[in-house]
Amino acid sequence: MKRIDDIISEHANNEFGIPMFGYDEWKSLCAEHTKEGELKPGVDTIIPAIARYIDRFKPKIPIARPTHEDMVSSFQKLQQYDINKSITTDFIRETVRNKFSEEVDVEYIINAGHALNDVSNHFHCDNRYTCGYHSKPSNYEIWNDPHGKQFRSLFLYMWRDFVNEQDPIDQHKYRAMFRLSGYVATQFKPVVAKVVYDHYAVKKVIDISCGWGDRLAGFYTSKANDYLGCDPNTASYELYKKQCLAYEEILNQNLFPVEVKFEDHGDWFEVVGNKRVRIYNRPAEDIDWKEVTGQQYDLMFTSPPYFGIEKYAEGQTCEDKQSWKRYNEYNGWRDNFFYPVMDSMKEVCDSVMINIVDPVVKNKRYRIEDDIRSRYGIKSIVGMKLARRPSGKKESGQYRVNGDKLNFIEPVYVI
Repeated sequence: MKRIDDIISEHANNEFGIPMFGYDEWKSLCAEHTKEGELKPGVDTIIPAIARYIDRFKPKIPIARPTHEDMVSSFQKLQQYDINKSITTDFIRETVRNKFSEEVDVEYIINAGHALNDVSNHFHCDNRYTCGYHSKPSNYEIWNDPHGKQFRSLFLYMWRDFVNEQDPIDQHKYRAMFRLSGYVATQFKPVVAKVVYDHYAVKKVIDISCGWGDRLAGFYTSKANDYLGCDPNTASYELYKKQCLAYEEILNQNLFPVEVKFEDHGDWFEVVGNKRVRIYNRPAEDIDWKEVTGQQYDLMFTSPPYFGIEKYAEGQTCEDKQSWKRYNEYNGWRDNFFYPVMDSMKEVCDSVMINIVDPVVKNKRYRIEDDIRSRYGIKSIVGMKLARRPSGKKESGQYRVNGDKLNFIEPVYVI
């Protein structure tokens, strides 16, 4: 019988450099290396062998990486996107629910898919995989520590049986493993940002948490022309520079290209060309917003870091500037991060829109909506339609009101 390490190495001879098997090959391998008392057939032999292979050869984490061509195509489609296709006002109001299945009174619903996410994910896909969750480390950390205790837990996914599934162990299976057994930070849909900017016909916008560059992408494909933002994640900050210059290059592919000026000032940069962008590599609560704005902005639209959920930049030099690290209690996060920043936004912007959901940490729900309503009042709520029901269960009677399907949404508060 061949050594298991040799088998793993032989099956990693592919473009991804990772062990891949056909469905029948995988089942045979598991059966061949089964030991008495194992949790799953072959697991106690195969996972350590995969760990040794990754430790020795250090293949890149096998995630989907949109190409430059994918990004350009998504950008151009997003430019031409008809925002009216995504705005729904014709719905039965009693059917609108949040993730907690509570009824929400919304002004309108934005219904948009993920098809154009490559416009920003081209730049930030690897960076997103470095983001951990409050209860588990990032996929990137687990992948690069194959002898750590989380590696086995992650790879047990390969032994999960699904009804009527006979899929091979290939790159798609690995990516499903990262999503379903690990944690992948979700993107904010760039198309939603474009819809918001153009629906309200704004020109000057602020984003106090630039995140994975998704609202920046929505801005560049919208009719807005001035974007001011910040984010303390240094890795993301460096990617924003590449993102802006790439978008300016696309916009310059017209009959009348403009000169693009880029100025790097260390912890902030500015790009002036077809659009004007200024982004600070600082926490939002550390910025004097009256000073940096200098004038009134039309809109602040953001999805801020939630209390206690995602661990941005964990293990990086900028970790101590992240809100999850600075504020380990909800009241501290709210009173020292959220309130001060929103107070400033109310002063320097004509309108403020916040996409946030009550965070649930260790089975405790923190009611940020109640706090927003108490401090600022809520003028209206816009619903961002969720693609799936929050529970992930199959449709049943509990997902209908008087026979009508429920519309699950994430709220965007207008304050």
